[in-house]
Amino acid sequence: MQISSLEIGVPLEKLAPIGLIVCFAVAGIGILFMYFAIFEFVAVRRFKYSFFGFGKLVYVESDDIPLPVEISYLQQVIKTENGKFRFVNEKECLFFEKLKLWPFRFPTLFPLKGKIRWRNGIAEIEGRIPLGTSVFLGSWFIIWTAGAFMVLASDPAAFFSGVIGIFIFGWLVAGGIYFLSIPYEIRRAKSIVAELKEYLTRGDSVPVAS
Repeated sequence: MQISSLEIGVPLEKLAPIGLIVCFAVAGIGILFMYFAIFEFVAVRRFKYSFFGFGKLVYVESDDIPLPVEISYLQQVIKTENGKFRFVNEKECLFFEKLKLWPFRFPTLFPLKGKIRWRNGIAEIEGRIPLGTSVFLGSWFIIWTAGAFMVLASDPAAFFSGVIGIFIFGWLVAGGIYFLSIPYEIRRAKSIVAELKEYLTRGDSVPVAS
């Protein structure tokens, strides 16, 4: 299969160096955000408020979760079977999934971090995926694509006769990690919020607004 410069808009001989430059640049960004992902993970587990405000919003829901009225309850960490929560003010709570060795839970790159805000007696829930791992996986996808263009530039016939399958596999892996992980993590977040609701609904837990 013959590919001309006109068909793709860029001379083939220029694709390889362009792809190499893109690979190095994006790899640098990916490594930087890999370290950021570790920092973000630790910060979320320390309930650092600002880290709950960025990352793609993937989970939004409203529920009639009771609102505590005990002021001394603020800043205390609530632990349920699978989650940890902290009220940062009278009408806002942060949460994430608790790390557990048993029972085993299959880990993903996108554990949700969430906020619950009470407005007019209704709890508004939002969950975001980590920024660090999101950019890292995006970098992988871009590098894989740049590599495909580099192979296309050096040997178009080989690319379309079989090598393209390797790149399709890489794209599918990256896409699969993302699109399978998000629904799984949303289900986990919903179960954790349900645990908080049950905890606050119990009469012996903490005073709640009537």
